[in-house]
Amino acid sequence: MIVTSEWNEEEVKAPGEMQDQAVRLMRFLSRLQELREAPTRTVDSYQGNNGMIQWLGEIPQHPAIVCRKTIMPGQEFLTVAKIKNVAPPEVSEELKGLLSGPLDDPQCKPARVAFADVAGGEALNSDPDLWELYDEELRDWLRSWESWAEQRARDDQARAFYSALFKLHQEAEKQNEQCELILGVGLLTCVPKDHDPVRRHIYTVPVVIELDSKSGALSASLTEGAVELRAELNMLSPSIFGSVKLLEKIRVPAQKLDPFVINEENIASIGESALQTLAAVGHYEEDEGAFNQSGFPALSYSPALILRPRPSRSLSEVYARIAEEILKTGEVPAGLQPLIHPDCQSPVHAESKLGALGTTGEEVFTPFLLNNAQKKIIQKVDTTTQTVVLAPPGTGKADTVAALVTHLLAQGKRVLVTAYTARALRSTREELPESIRPLAVSVDGPGGDDMAELMDAVGLIVRAADDFDSGSHEKEISALTGKIDQLQKRRHELIRELTDLRSVEAEPREIAGYSGSKAELIRIHKVDSQRYGWVDEYVDPGNRLPGKFTVDKALNWLVQQRDVELGRDATVAITDGPAVLGLPDPQVIRGLTREMNRIANGMMAGVSSKVDSLSEKFLLLTHGEREELHGGIAAAQRQRKLIAHSSQPWAQQVFDQIQASGVGTWADNIDEFADALDEIQERVDALGRFPRIQVEGEPLTFLSQADTILDHVEKNGPLKTKPNGELKMGLGAPMVVKKCKSFLKSVRVGRVPISTADDVRAFIQDTTIGQEIRKWEEKWAAVLSPGSDSSLEGRLSRLHALLQRLGAILHAARINEELQKKTAGLQVPVVPWTEPHGSDDYRAVLDLAALKNQLADIRRNIEKVRERLTELEHRFPEAHWISDLAAALQTEDVRAYEKAYQEGVRLSHSYKRLAELNAFSDVLRDISPRLVEEIKSAPEKSIWEERLSRLGDALNWQGLGIMIREFTDVNVNSAQQRISQIEQRIRGASVDLVALRAWGAAVGPGRLNTASRTGLKNCIQQISRLGVKTSSAADDQQVPIQRALHQCRAAVPVWIMQISSVVDQLSIKENLFDVVVVDEGA
Repeated sequence: MIVTSEWNEEEVKAPGEMQDQAVRLMRFLSRLQELREAPTRTVDSYQGNNGMIQWLGEIPQHPAIVCRKTIMPGQEFLTVAKIKNVAPPEVSEELKGLLSGPLDDPQCKPARVAFADVAGGEALNSDPDLWELYDEELRDWLRSWESWAEQRARDDQARAFYSALFKLHQEAEKQNEQCELILGVGLLTCVPKDHDPVRRHIYTVPVVIELDSKSGALSASLTEGAVELRAELNMLSPSIFGSVKLLEKIRVPAQKLDPFVINEENIASIGESALQTLAAVGHYEEDEGAFNQSGFPALSYSPALILRPRPSRSLSEVYARIAEEILKTGEVPAGLQPLIHPDCQSPVHAESKLGALGTTGEEVFTPFLLNNAQKKIIQKVDTTTQTVVLAPPGTGKADTVAALVTHLLAQGKRVLVTAYTARALRSTREELPESIRPLAVSVDGPGGDDMAELMDAVGLIVRAADDFDSGSHEKEISALTGKIDQLQKRRHELIRELTDLRSVEAEPREIAGYSGSKAELIRIHKVDSQRYGWVDEYVDPGNRLPGKFTVDKALNWLVQQRDVELGRDATVAITDGPAVLGLPDPQVIRGLTREMNRIANGMMAGVSSKVDSLSEKFLLLTHGEREELHGGIAAAQRQRKLIAHSSQPWAQQVFDQIQASGVGTWADNIDEFADALDEIQERVDALGRFPRIQVEGEPLTFLSQADTILDHVEKNGPLKTKPNGELKMGLGAPMVVKKCKSFLKSVRVGRVPISTADDVRAFIQDTTIGQEIRKWEEKWAAVLSPGSDSSLEGRLSRLHALLQRLGAILHAARINEELQKKTAGLQVPVVPWTEPHGSDDYRAVLDLAALKNQLADIRRNIEKVRERLTELEHRFPEAHWISDLAAALQTEDVRAYEKAYQEGVRLSHSYKRLAELNAFSDVLRDISPRLVEEIKSAPEKSIWEERLSRLGDALNWQGLGIMIREFTDVNVNSAQQRISQIEQRIRGASVDLVALRAWGAAVGPGRLNTASRTGLKNCIQQISRLGVKTSSAADDQQVPIQRALHQCRAAVPVWIMQISSVVDQLSIKENLFDVVVVDEGA
């Protein structure tokens, strides 16, 4: 929005209603701004809110720190040297043994150890001279250590202060756009009634902290443009001070502090005056930083370095001041009246001065290539009080502002160009013609250093004022005006000539998206030259857009070119990400690390050194071999446990004998025993159909008689028996019966005597079976359990039970023998069964070996990853994330590995983006290599959006020009060329004319009277004298020179500054500028 201060009527007393409305509006805006600004009440609120505080009263005493009590411009008021670490005093090895605790910790004094507790201490106790020598040496060293610890403690305090100041310096550099670094003095503290507690400095001045790159020393000094104290009272609500006039009473003494020296005496002087202005009861305190809990204000010197967000201060005060001015004068400024009542809108008188606009008929010429809309904006500013321009980004807004400012300068206007952000104003001054650029001063931001530009501008204005001659000036303007008139006449003649040449070619045609007659096409081409003429500088005629080009891709390509992070990635990004390069995912590394730790913990838990040493012999076994050994030992353990817990005490002895003599021998014996028992069992089973044979006496003694009786009965038949079943052995019995009478009486089958051949054979069988069983009973008598059943079946059953137990023991022995063969085959130690817990330790050895193998496998996998990373580091030295992965793997830092891995993934994506970017760069390069290079060199320029968006239209326009040249004869081409040359000469002459008018308006009698010129000369003379004085004298002159420069601001017609700088640096009043240009969109 552009606002001009002229009004077409004389200022009149505002009616009471309008005055009241204006006052209430200003007060409303003041209060609204106050609410928006959310004032900081206490200095502690800056801490943590992108801000930092360093109280100068808390600086430690140290030779490396110098803090001046008096602060002046051009002098460092605080310097802090970098402090080197001093090692503790050296101690001999002999004395080191007499000390306990760390020797390099200043907070922990080493303790003495008694001689008796030291190896060789008895010798010291027995030798008094040696003891005294060591004791004196130790005392001397401890005294040296105490001196070192005291100095180290002081150094640590100073080093901590250096670190805090260094951090403050870093943050101030990093947040320069958003934050400001100031020195605050005059700490105001109070708790007013119905008001938040207040604890903030009321005087501030911008400072800078600088770092000496060689020595590392830090120094703080006032900024070059700091010439006065700023009084800040926005921490107090307006109800506290009541009137803007009171604010001025506090500000003025601070601004006019002369000489500009900051110390406690000066701050106490102006501070006590400020306290009396704020309240009837107030006092100055010597106790710096103390919080005053009373409702009455208290002030202390309390200097502090403060980093805080740049405040948009004073807007509320500006509105309040305007309200008071209206109440005082009873008049509403003409510029505010349209805000009160819409009927007050009235156009200003058309400006009689031509400025930068030249007209010929209906055509308007300017030093800039402007379209009709831009020219109309400038014309409207000349005729209306307020002009609102809606201009989206990329539509030539910066060119319009530069053309408007140039035009206003040529009219002799005072112009303010402002916006809310510095970014919106950054290129405004550079867009002005070089010849009038010194008449504009650009202030980058609040408290910005505009002193250099102001010095240059004042110097040039003074020299131009000395050389200015009104008569010569008017003659030069007349000569240039006449030259432009002649050039314009010649241009019109050539245009008429060109029109005549083309009048015969009125038939319509379509060329490159344009349609119309040749004359119309030429006219359209001419009109569009202002929009598309740039394309001839970049694109060779005949080039067309390739099929791969689209506007969306082009604009996206431009956005990528502006991506600073992507630009940094270009030097480190590589084609493939970590997965493609064969690097394991962080989850895999996490799993390996977790498994490795689990295995390591398992190895350490309960493993003896003996087991650990034995495990080395089992590392070469395969997993299957270890499992086989595990199974064999478990089976042997079970068998041994059964034997150990057997009810037969002889079982263990038999097992040991089998172990000693070998399984083979015992296996043969037991097999023979089993075969015999099987045969005996068959015979017993066959005998089982007879009743039980009962014998009185030893059966073996009757075998011969039994054979005799058997032979007899087989020949003669069964023996004769009595009716009661007893044998007949009287006188009539056969002789053989009588001879074998003892056998026949002693043996019975069941309960009857033997009488038949079967009975005799049964006896013989029973006796021989018993004899066979007795043989085996005698053989195994040592291990055979006794029994009460003396029958053949009972005795045979006991032998069978013994055979089963022996078989079990033999089975256990076989398992043990197989285990021994297995260990021998695997070339590992045998199981130490005889040792306590020997088999358990053996299994523990196997488990430990398995863990060690697993751990070795994991480490081999990790080592493969390391080798891969080493290979990749050589292949891709620019990919820092690969080195980070290697370092993380080396330290087993999974989080760092994951972070580096993700960085590799991100950079691989960046590489793809860069590849797409380069591919589209090639597409554009096919159209125009120069366009690509210029965009890459300055991608931030706002013109590129429009040019890339309209590149197709521009190429169509260029193609139309080619066709026009083809169907236009030489005369037409010649006329066109001469018209272009004349237009260039008109624009060049217009620039010279504008410069003459602008400089004439700036240094002519209407702007600079005799007193103003004298003041400017005085400023330049002070600067000249400063160049030849000593440094101390030069420092004394800095403040007067800077103040003189501030007083010279009015001599500069154009100011380009943020709104916050306007409020902060200018005294707002009516007609301060003739025209104000506001970039509201920014």
